[in-house]
Amino acid sequence: MSEKIINDKSVTVILGHYGSGKSEVISNLVLDSNANKKALYDLDIINPYFRNNLIEEKLEKYGIDYISGSVEGLNSDLPSIPNLSNLDQYDEVFIDLGGNEVGVKVLVGYKDQLFPKDKCNFYIVINTNRPETSSELGIKYYIRTIEKYLKEKITGLISNTHLLEETTSDDIIKGYKITKQISKELKIPLIFVTYPEEYVKKESLIEIEDNILYPLKLNLRKSWMSVPK
Repeated sequence: MSEKIINDKSVTVILGHYGSGKSEVISNLVLDSNANKKALYDLDIINPYFRNNLIEEKLEKYGIDYISGSVEGLNSDLPSIPNLSNLDQYDEVFIDLGGNEVGVKVLVGYKDQLFPKDKCNFYIVINTNRPETSSELGIKYYIRTIEKYLKEKITGLISNTHLLEETTSDDIIKGYKITKQISKELKIPLIFVTYPEEYVKKESLIEIEDNILYPLKLNLRKSWMSVPK
C-alpha cells in the first residue's frame, strides 16, 4: 500500500496534532513498505506519549531500524535529537516529526540532514474530532502554520478521523468530506483515508473512493488506554 503513497520519494515525513493518530499511521506505513532497508526516525520531541518505541521489538523483527533520541533505560518522557548522519544508508526513511510548530522549529536547524532536496514527502494527518482541526478554518490555519515554520510545502493530506474504539463509519466519512474540501481549496492531494479495520468495515465506506481507503492496524494502542465502557 505505501508504494502507491510514497511514489519516487525516499523520505516520508508525517506531521499531525496531538491525538491525530500520526504515530499509528506511520507505524502502518513503515510496516507495509516493501523497501529492502528502511528506518523509522521518531523525532517527536514535544508530545512523547504515543511513541513507536512501544513496538520497537516488532519493528526489529521485520528488519526495520528504529531511531529515536530517548534515553536508554527510561521511557519516552525525555526525548532528544538522535544521530541524523546516516539517513542515506536506507532505501526508505519514515520520519515522525511531531505535531506543532515548536517541534518543527527545533528540527528545522537539521533540515539539510533530514530533508534531502527533491526526495521528501510531507504529509499532515488530520483528525477532525480533535478541537484544533475540527473545522476547515482550523485545519487551514494548522497547515499554513506548519508550512511557515517547516519552510516546506505540505505535499499530501491523510484523513484519519477517529474516536478510538468508538470510531464509526460516520466519523470517517465526516472527516473525509472535510479533508477533501481542504484538499480542493489548497490544492494539496488527499493521499488516503484511514479506517481502523478492527472496528469499521470497508463495505460501510462506499461514499469514499476505493483507491484511497487505507485499512489501519492498531499497533500502538494498549488495552489500558481504551475508552471506558
